[in-house]
Formats: sequence, structure tokens, C-alpha cells
Amino acid sequence: MKANASPKRASFTGVVALLALVGGMVLSPEPVQAQTGIPVFGVTQSDLTGDGRPDLTIVDCAFASARDRILIVDRAGNMGTGLDVLAVADFRDDVWIFDVGADGTAQLVLMFMQEGERLLADLYDDRNGDGQVSYRMGPGSVKVTESSPWHVRVMARSDWFLPGNRVNPALVFHIDGYILRYLEWGEAAVAPEWASRGATTDGGVDWELEVVDVDGDGIADYQLQRLLALSPPDVNIFRSTLYVNRRPRPPEPYPDALFWPLLVGKHNYEAYNYFDRPPVVTVDWGRAQIDRVGILGYPTEQGYHINSWTRWQREEVNYANFENPMAYYDLAGDADGRPELMVRFEVFAAGDSTFSQEVARRGGLTRPVVQADYSWDQNNDGRWDYEISVAGFHPVTDVVAFLDFAVRTVPYEEIPDWVTSRYWAVATFVAAERGGYWSTEGIGDWNVNRGFRDGQLVEPSGLRDLYLTNLIEEPPLANYADIRRGMRGEYATEPVGRPMLYWSPVDGRLHLLGAQGGVWNVDEQARVRYADRNRDGYLDQWEYVAPDGRVRQLNVLPGFLLYSGDGEVVLKRADVALVAFTVLPPRNFVEWQALQERLNQQPAPVSADDLRGILARWEGPETRLIGASVQDLQVTGRGFRFVLNVGPGAQVASGLVEGFMPPSAPGAYRVIWEEGRWSVRPLTPAALGLVSLEVGTVREGEVATIRALLRNFGLEDARQIPLCARLEGPRGARLVLTSTLSVLPGEAEREMLWGWRPSTAGTWNVAVMARCDGGEGEPVLLGMTKVNVARRPSFYVYSFLALAPRVRAMVAGLLAGIVLLAGGLIILWNLGRDAVDGRR
Repeated sequence: MKANASPKRASFTGVVALLALVGGMVLSPEPVQAQTGIPVFGVTQSDLTGDGRPDLTIVDCAFASARDRILIVDRAGNMGTGLDVLAVADFRDDVWIFDVGADGTAQLVLMFMQEGERLLADLYDDRNGDGQVSYRMGPGSVKVTESSPWHVRVMARSDWFLPGNRVNPALVFHIDGYILRYLEWGEAAVAPEWASRGATTDGGVDWELEVVDVDGDGIADYQLQRLLALSPPDVNIFRSTLYVNRRPRPPEPYPDALFWPLLVGKHNYEAYNYFDRPPVVTVDWGRAQIDRVGILGYPTEQGYHINSWTRWQREEVNYANFENPMAYYDLAGDADGRPELMVRFEVFAAGDSTFSQEVARRGGLTRPVVQADYSWDQNNDGRWDYEISVAGFHPVTDVVAFLDFAVRTVPYEEIPDWVTSRYWAVATFVAAERGGYWSTEGIGDWNVNRGFRDGQLVEPSGLRDLYLTNLIEEPPLANYADIRRGMRGEYATEPVGRPMLYWSPVDGRLHLLGAQGGVWNVDEQARVRYADRNRDGYLDQWEYVAPDGRVRQLNVLPGFLLYSGDGEVVLKRADVALVAFTVLPPRNFVEWQALQERLNQQPAPVSADDLRGILARWEGPETRLIGASVQDLQVTGRGFRFVLNVGPGAQVASGLVEGFMPPSAPGAYRVIWEEGRWSVRPLTPAALGLVSLEVGTVREGEVATIRALLRNFGLEDARQIPLCARLEGPRGARLVLTSTLSVLPGEAEREMLWGWRPSTAGTWNVAVMARCDGGEGEPVLLGMTKVNVARRPSFYVYSFLALAPRVRAMVAGLLAGIVLLAGGLIILWNLGRDAVDGRR
């Protein structure tokens, strides 16, 4: 033995020496057919105690490399004889030592034992990071010196097998220490510092997994996983996880199980669905560490799971926040292993401080918040086609019971109806335009909590966490200005009611009813942007931005189509319907099939850049103006208006729309169609004017109202003009009240109100000014007036006058009564004194 040989190599070398001395029964290595999918090259048995029975079986095989070895040590004197490993060894009292590379080291030690009717399997792996497991072996005994406690213990209540040699899925797993899967999102992250300190292999159970087969049919019904170790309260990890099986199909055993059916090597866990295979312990042989435990695979075709940041208790109804649940459905009813519907919830009850840091700083949620992401595969090709994401204030109150615990969640059978029957505050819609989108969790990149901006995912986007909870006034639409390549997204930041879709005859696509805008990333170079200009719930503007930056725009207007792009403007008289049919997202096979049939009956979608093609699909008189462009289009209650820019040499290239006479001279023109009449006039700059300025009765220290009526006397829009009321009073008193205002040309007067509490009595000058924010341009005085502020009465008089008239009358009457009573008492006192004086 070399001087620098490791203790583990020394352990095996000692075994070989022991074999040479004792001899015993040795079966020559030869190819054998064992009951496992791994290659087995030979089986050797030895009698180490000289009692005529084998104590050690050595299996030469290949489970992690080209040549590996398994040592099976008998501890009960009942090892059989032969080449069939499963016939000579057992899973009740033997010790299995797994040696990758057959170099005398151990990468896993598996000890079987029995306690009463329970079967136990203790697994020891590398705990100090050297890639090996230290142990000492003697005749009939193995002692692991790597760590005193086991890392994983597996418990079966009766046997590892059911009749018919099926694997018994009813198991309990205890984990003493850290396993990556249960703390991290990814597969290769380093253990967090708190887990390295607290979730260590120290003799205490840190994680518990229980797989339950309620009726004993060999099909697991659910798996409950709980974190028992302490963890920082502000760390959002899955402290409780529940996987529920809704597909009653017997699991298929692992073909490469290492004799014991619950032990396999690390592999691609997403190559199958959870509950497709029995519970298992997987080992990363390269690291000599256990990698996963329990039910593996992802996702499922029928079933759901819950990942909660809260810690669940037995015999209680448990609250589950975060993913509660994530449910999958075989919408097509084809049992092909791939779901056609996935619904992912995020659930937070009122008062939950884990919702967001901003809300937590303000005391937590005041109302329950639910987000539901509803993705489905419409053409059954294994890729997601659409997703609606909604959020609103809905409590989750249903209780789903299991054997010894319960969870407050939406029942699996009710989820599709639960989502589609409720009214929601905000919503997004995504369509995968490049033949669908593959993922295990639907289309999750663009929803009410995830946006996309500057080529990066934005999470949280602020739409749910800030805007929905009223922490910001305006929706963060900048975080929804883009989307991933091949995806089309739309957003609705005003209450949308039930999550409805509609099919648009304009572009031949499904859209979100109530969406105010959206974007389609065609190929990472071109974009299509959408808008609902008249806010009737249907998109009516398509804007194609070419890779070179040129823009083409098509608008559906009341009675007209308007196209602008490539140096021309086309106005066509046509009545265009924006919707052919509306529909809820499919909730069952019948609705799913019906939607596909309706989509098949519609014309093919229009190419992203073919806005002229859309224009050509409708007949009607048109005016085509070459050398012109459109900007500042607005849809009003009476019609629409836009600015027409006419370039030098512009010409009319087609017939005229009745009543519309395009200008021939170059310049900018305000074009208005309202109440059946056209108006085309040269564009004049916005001219904001003050129509009237009024200030109510003002008294020192009391609130008064400054009311200004303004109007735009030009033809250019006055948008977001900074306004202020500048007040100057006696003894240098000054105050500036600010606001912004938009006034369109031709609109009636717009009212601006400011509240004012004068600090001192006297004469005040009130001036209303525009562009007074210090930005571009000089401030413009729109008008001014003088106001006399009366002095406030003394405190007692002021308090009396502040009372309601009826109360003042009552107080006055009471005071008058008190005065009369006091006068009467004085008179009586004087009369009494006079009578006394008279007697004297």
C-alpha cells in the first residue's frame, strides 16, 4: 500500500488482503444478466468469517464510468449464493458501497435496516468536499467515518415493493443538511450562507418529504415537502411544497436504477413529468453527493403543485402564498404527456409583508391580491400559443383537505372557471407569433408582474406591485415597451372585467378586449405597435416600425381608414368592423376545440409589414396624397382630427373622398372630421388663453378656490402645459401653486382649480401663468386679478361663526337664557338684601 493512499483506498485494500487470507467461496467474474439496466460484467462472492456462507458480494459494473464496483456487505448472516445480485443480497440489513472507477474509494454508502415494521435506508455521501466517503469495513460490519449522521434517510412503512414487484411509492424522506433543489431556483447555485450554517448534517432533520399513496394502488397521490430547519424570515424560499397527482397512471420504474429501485444517477429531470416515475434518490457521482430526493420530473399533464414561502403545520388549515397553485390540464384529452393548459397563481392575503418591499414599508397589503397567468396550447403542437395574465383583489377562501393537513387554495377542478368568471383590475395578453413558445411553465416572460425593456426582462415591472396597490399614479408602460423576439403583447391597465379575447378582421389575430396598447417584436429588427385611440376596448391603430426606422401607420377611424407611410397618405371611405367575435380563454375540451374551429374559419393573419394590404381589403373611395405624412391623430367624441404635413411637390394620385380637399401648398394643416363635415386649415401654434379668472370669498387662514377657465385659440395641440397661480400679498407674502393642463384646439373651455389658504389679510395679486416650470421658453402671463383678504375674527367669534347656523342659534339662545337667569338672580339678591336692611 502506498504511503499516500487515502483512508478510503486503505479500507478497500484491507478488504482485499482479508480475502487473500481467508479465502472462502469466490465466484470468478463473468458476464451476467442482472435485474438492472446498467451493464454488469461479473459478480464475486467471498466468505470473510469462514462459516461457509458469503459475507461480501462484489459487483463489477458500469453505473457512472466505464468500470465501477459495488460492494455489498452482509450484516445478518443471510446472504445467498449465486450470480443474481438481487437473489443473493437484500434491502433489509445489507450495506451497499458504491465505488466509481473501481479505485477503492466510495462515493456513496447505503445502509439498510429494519425497525419494527418499518424499513429504513440511510444514505451517506461526501460531506467535506473531497469527492469521497470515508468508511471502515470489517467482516459483517461497515462504519462510516465521513460523518456520524446520515445525510438522507428513506422510510417505508411495510416494504420497498408491492405485489407484482412494483415499487411502493408510500415513502418518507428525511434530509439532514442542505440539498440544492429545495432552496434554489437553479441547479448549480452555491448554498446560501444561512443554509451552510444552519442546514448542515448534524443529526437533526432539516427537510421532510412524504409521498402518500392513499389507496395503496401503487400510484402516488401527492408529495408534501416541508422545511423543518430554521431560516431567516425575510428569505423567500419554498418552506412548504405540495405536488398533487391527477393522472391515474402507474409510474414506470427507472431503467437504470442501481438494483435498489429508488437509487439512480443524476440525469435530465425534465425529460419526464412528475409522478411518471416512482420516488427516487439521485446521486451526482462526479461530486459524490446526493442531488435530488423524492418525486422528480417536470411538469405534468394533469395535476398541480404549490410552492409556498410559509411554513405549514400538520392538523391545520395552512395559508400558502406565492405559487398557489400551478396547475396543468390535458385540455385536448389526448393523454400524450403534454398539457394544453397551465394556470399559475400568485396569492397574497391581506397583511402579507412578503408581497413587495415597497408595500411592506407601508405596513403590508390592505387587501388580498391574486395574480393568475393562464397559458394554453391552441393547436396541440406541444408549444404555448397564448397567455392572459390578470391581477386583482380577490380572496382565496376554499379549503382543500389531505390526510392530516389542509391548504387554503383554489380547488383544481374549479381553477379555469375561477379565473375566467372574475373581474380583474389589470391584465396582459401574449401571443407567440413564431409557431408557439416552449417552456415548462407557460408563457411567463411578459405578465402583470414582468415587463421587457432595453432587451432585458423587468421584474417586478411595477404594474402589479406599485400601480395596482396605488403606490404610483401612472402605470409603468415604459416597462412594456418591448417584448421578446417573436412575441406579441398587449396591456390593459384599467379595469378589464372578465378576461375576454376578440378576433380582429383588420389583422386577422386574437387581441385582448380592453387593451389600450401593445407591441409585437417581429424579428428583433422590426416592431408593430398597437393603440386603442378612442378607448372603446378595441385596438384601432397599427404602427409598423421597419428595421431602418421608417414608420407605416394604419388607423381605423369612424367611417374611414387612414394610412400613412413611405411618403404617402391614403384616406379611404370605409366602415370597418374591429371585431368578428369575442371569446373567453378555453376552459375545457369543448371550448378549446370550438375556438380552434372558429380560428380555422377566419382568413389567414396579415403579414406584420403589410398595412397597405389591410387597406386594400376594403373597397371605397379614397384620396391618395404622395409626398405627405400624418401626425398627432386624435379620435374625439364627434369624429377625428390630425395634422397633415404636405411636402414640396406633393400631388394627389387618386380620386377624392367626398368633401375632402387636400391642400396643395406645402406646410402643416389641421384636418378635422367632425359631425359629418371636413375642415382643413393651416396649422397655427397653440395659443392658450385665459377666458376668466375667479377667486371666491377669502378670509385669512381659510381655504379659498382659485378658478381659471382656459381655451386653446390656436390649431396646434397644447399638451401638458405647465401652469401656475402666482400669489403675492402684504409684507412680502408669496405663494406659487402649480399644475399641468392639455387643451386641444376647438375644445370648450377647460377648468383649472387651485386651493389656497392665505396666510395674512390684505390685498393679494393673483396671476395665472403658462410655462412657469423653468423649462423651455419664457413664462407667459395669461391673466391676473386682485383679491382682498379679510381679517379673521377673534378666536371666540371665529369659532362661533364657524358653527352651523342651527347650532349658532341654539348657542345664542343658551347664552341669552344664561344672561336672563343671571339678571334675575341679581335682582332677587338685591331685593333680599333690601328686605334685610328694612328689618334692621
